[in-house]
Amino acid sequence: MVRLRFWAGWAWQTLAQRRLAPLVRLRAAPSLISGAAHLPSVGTFVLALNHYKGAPTLDVIAVVLAAAEQTRPDCANDWLVIAGKRDNPRHRLLSAAMQHIFARWERHVLHIAWRNGSPSLRGLRAWRARCLRQASLVFPEGRTALHFESVREGSGRWLARLPVPSLPTAVWRTDQSWHVRFGAPLVWSARADLHDLQLSLNMARLLPPELAPSWQADLAAWHAAHTSPEVVVH
Repeated sequence: MVRLRFWAGWAWQTLAQRRLAPLVRLRAAPSLISGAAHLPSVGTFVLALNHYKGAPTLDVIAVVLAAAEQTRPDCANDWLVIAGKRDNPRHRLLSAAMQHIFARWERHVLHIAWRNGSPSLRGLRAWRARCLRQASLVFPEGRTALHFESVREGSGRWLARLPVPSLPTAVWRTDQSWHVRFGAPLVWSARADLHDLQLSLNMARLLPPELAPSWQADLAAWHAAHTSPEVVVH
């Protein structure tokens, strides 16, 4: 029944007002939220989110946007979701239909085309222009996965160049409930070649160890390197 109400609401919003907040409230399940204080109190920002495969992507997006809305209700109807887009020559009719539908939601969904393994510069420029007006959500991994592995090459470098804060964000589900964890805005290294690693580490550390197993050794070394020994005064 809940899903039926969501799709009925989605059809109505697509044809009429195209307001995002009512659909998020219809789709989102309650969640345990931590780190909400890291969300900027004013202005726009980017949430860099793990692409959790344990539930449909629409549920993941709705849960995170609903969690953010509790701190930033002013963003509820202004979110911009960044999505990759690949041409599928086998399903041109379906692709054309979906393109028509997404065109009606272009205020809230920006598709960035991928060609030859790289995002289109036109799409990236559009995102850069809009990020000053709308808070945005992006999946830097570029693909769904239960275990967090790494971000796409260049994702950290790109986020570091945007003129708004980027917050690593983690979402996952247990048997009991959803969890959403917001990290602090990234303070980017002066070395651009480290930005992808920096983004990956900060996303991985927000997740339970079992959802980022390949990062645990690196995280342990990272924490050891950034933990100052106690100063003993004689």
